[in-house]
Parts: sequence; structure tokens; C-alpha cells
Amino acid sequence: MKCPYCHEEIERNSTECSVCGEKISKLYSYMDYLKEIFSTDKAKKIIKKSAITVSILVAIIVIVFLVLSIIRYTMDEIESNKFTDKGYRSIINNENYTSAAWAHADIGEQYDKILPLFTDISTQEQDLLKFFKKSKSKENNVKLFTIFINNVDKYREDTEFIYNNANKTFDSLGIKTAEPVTISNKNKPIAVITPVIKSFYLLLDNSNGNNYVWFKYNYKYMLDTYAQYLSDDWKDYFALQNESEKDFMGLDWDNPKSRPILRKWAKKWGDFIKKYPNFIYADEFAEFVYELNSY
Repeated sequence: MKCPYCHEEIERNSTECSVCGEKISKLYSYMDYLKEIFSTDKAKKIIKKSAITVSILVAIIVIVFLVLSIIRYTMDEIESNKFTDKGYRSIINNENYTSAAWAHADIGEQYDKILPLFTDISTQEQDLLKFFKKSKSKENNVKLFTIFINNVDKYREDTEFIYNNANKTFDSLGIKTAEPVTISNKNKPIAVITPVIKSFYLLLDNSNGNNYVWFKYNYKYMLDTYAQYLSDDWKDYFALQNESEKDFMGLDWDNPKSRPILRKWAKKWGDFIKKYPNFIYADEFAEFVYELNSY
């Protein structure tokens, strides 16, 4: 090897130059040795082949990654496109029966709407469960359920509007009802059984002889049926709503003795909002918590 100082040829692994007398580190000797090895034609060929092999491996890895990404994207698209499949169009492309659209129609025309309205909800419930049982994505389940619940929120206004602005019963409309339970002396819940609807029931208030109807979600059914397919926020929401109904049913909010219950639920719903600030009903619950605390 050559001395790094005087550049004269000296023995390999020398610790001192025999010409100029300078000290030579072992590291320099090793580096010089490696340089000599890799400068040979044989070594250059090996390096070149290795570089080609590494390039091929990198290319294969990139191709595999791209193929897997395409497969995953395609599967996601297939899952998402189920929203537009024929079996689920009842939810996506619903009729959107809103009272605002036909509030000026006469009572006869309004009654013509109520049976198709209930039939529509019943069909959506069936399609929703079909989708859940096939879907592997809770994210997609939540998307579809959110559309469904928004639809029903619109229908609840129609149901109350139609029923409470006329003197006909559901029987006269060809809609059969049943009383699943008695929950108070004043109010009786009636379930629509023709067509069968499970996500809500109607609360019949006949305390003043007016048979006034209120719309109530069946949170126990939703908890038992839908929660397993949805995210934790919906599961907790159903559980809290189901529990709160037992405390609020028949509760006199103006009675000072009711305040401990109101405060308890103000805290429970407040904790829910803190845990799930982006939940679909978060803003409404914030107002509800404020109202509970004002009593």
C-alpha cells in the first residue's frame, strides 16, 4: 500500500512509514485494502450484478405494493357502491316526504301520503339490515344509517302533522296498530304493524280525549338490532336514550323534586358530548344539557 503522507510504497498493515517515518492508523490500512479489492474487475462485476438484483427487488416490491393498493381501493369502491345497488336505493333515493312540500294539500291528499310513507320506512328498515349483514365496513354502515335516520327524522314530522290535523284513525287508513306496552296512565305507545315498522312507535296521548300522537324512536330495538353494526358513539347513544326514557317518562320537570334526575342527565349527556364532540346530534344535546341545568 502507499503511505498517506509521502505516497511511497510500503508494506500492508504497517503502523509506521519506512520512508518518511509518519505513524499510520490501522483504519487507513483497512480502508486501503477494501479500496484495492473493490477496484478489481471481478469486484466491479459483482457490484454491478448486485445493483441490478437490488433494483429488480425494489421494482418487485413497488409493483406488489401498487397491486395491493389497487385491490384495496377496488374493494372499498365495491363496498361503497353497495349504497347505489338496487337493494339499497330505498334509503338513498327515498321519496323525502316532507310536510313542507305538501303542507297546502287538502287532508285527503295528505292521507294518501301516510300509508306510502310508512311502507317506505318499513322497506328502508329491511334494506338497512340486509346491507349491514353483508357489509364489512362500520364506516360505510354509519354512512348509510345516518342517511336512514335523517330520512326518518323527516317522516316523523309528517306522521304527527297528518294524524293530528284530521279526525281519522289509523284503522280508517288501512294501518293496523298494536299496543306493545303501557308506560303511563295517560299515554299509550302504539306500534305500527301494517306495514311493520320497528325503529319507532307512536305515543298516543288521550289525556284530554284528543288522541294526540307523538313520534318516539324505539331505542331498545335500535340498541339490540343496529348497535352491533355501528360505531361506539351510536351504541352509547342508543343505550343512553333507552335508559333516559325510563327516567323522563311522566316526569314533572317543574317539580323541585325532579331536579336531581335532571342534573343527573345533564351530566350524562354532557359527558357524552365531550367524548363524541362530532356526533350528529352533538349541537342538539348541548342545548338539551343547558335546558336541563336551567331547572
